[in-house]
Amino acid sequence: MRLYRAADEGRIERGHSLTPDIDAARAYLADPGFGGARLWTLDLEPEYVLDVRGECEIDRVLDEIQADEETRDRIQAQGYLSVGVLLAEERAIRERLQGDYDWIVYTDDYPEDAVTYWYLGDGSYQARELI
Repeated sequence: MRLYRAADEGRIERGHSLTPDIDAARAYLADPGFGGARLWTLDLEPEYVLDVRGECEIDRVLDEIQADEETRDRIQAQGYLSVGVLLAEERAIRERLQGDYDWIVYTDDYPEDAVTYWYLGDGSYQARELI
């Protein structure tokens, strides 16, 4: 599988996100807060993947970690719009997923309906710059 990322450097580490859609990655070239000035590609076959794409993606994450009602109510009250925002803001949820998965796949809200692979694993990858 070929994944893409807009960033200033090509090292892929825990918490970085990539997409199989080169146009979705290009959307982040002009967004240094979340992307960067260069486009990178990485070829790999991700293992230990949690795919939550589809209806109620955040609920599927909460089901996977067996979240209690208090956690579910708190997450719902926060009004997170995507799994990406949930992962960025909720360290405890990230940590619970990291024990079982190296990647989580979800549908992002920017660009609209972009498939996103968020890296949860240990270690790092070196992506190749696209020229």
